[in-house]
Amino acid sequence: MRTFLQAIRYSTTGVFVTGLISVLQGCSLREGALLGLVLLGVQLCGATPLDTLYWTDEGLMRIYRCSVGNGQSCEPELVAVEATFDEFGNDDIAVDLVHGFLYWGTSNSAKGALRRCSIWAAMPCTPETVLENSSGSTPNGVHIDAVNGYVYFVVGDGFVQRCGLGNSLPCVPQTVATFSPGFLRSVAVMDEDVYMARTGGIYRCSMAESLPCALTLWLSGGSPSSLDVDRTRGLLYWTESVTDTVQRCEIGPTKACKPEIVANTGAG
Repeated sequence: MRTFLQAIRYSTTGVFVTGLISVLQGCSLREGALLGLVLLGVQLCGATPLDTLYWTDEGLMRIYRCSVGNGQSCEPELVAVEATFDEFGNDDIAVDLVHGFLYWGTSNSAKGALRRCSIWAAMPCTPETVLENSSGSTPNGVHIDAVNGYVYFVVGDGFVQRCGLGNSLPCVPQTVATFSPGFLRSVAVMDEDVYMARTGGIYRCSMAESLPCALTLWLSGGSPSSLDVDRTRGLLYWTESVTDTVQRCEIGPTKACKPEIVANTGAG
């Protein structure tokens, strides 16, 4: 039985997993992503934090969650079962708190799909198919841009696409950017800029231009993945597999990236 760990969510009261990736601010919400677990930390203004840990188990093709924090022990709750698919994507869990959906990428030998279900429904939930493709390509790097109302994902290694949050299904995806050769690993969005990670560096393009937007190399070298943004501080975070580190740098149209190591995740 294998368990693949996908992202981190944490509340404003503290960091629950060492080696965090990022912070996405909304009211008092903090959201991040790492090749780790999915921890959804929600703190409504003036309310007690609700901290929920989500994870995938690819051996059983199931998604679980449990409440954590306040000294509680984890009592796993079955969220969803994928009966027709046999593989989860990478960085594939993302939570849309505005509409109350959990999104993930999955596939089998015949098709790939972006799926979702309500996090407020009775569990296990009934997954909905947001979109399917006939290539068997798993949507990877699922990223929620709650500010602009889109879910972003990578398909076919070299295509970044998006669907509107809360739209009727199935979604007709819009292609945001293409890259050849592909092997895109992750995507993150800050305002009108989209950032994409692949072996060899991080690329950026402006969605204020016509789509698909034109890519420029923003950070050269390494093997970055698991991008996410801190909207409050204007920072991009990522994992770097070559050095086993979590890194970040300031972002913006006129900003040159000067990476800073946040955490060293290596054993030595």
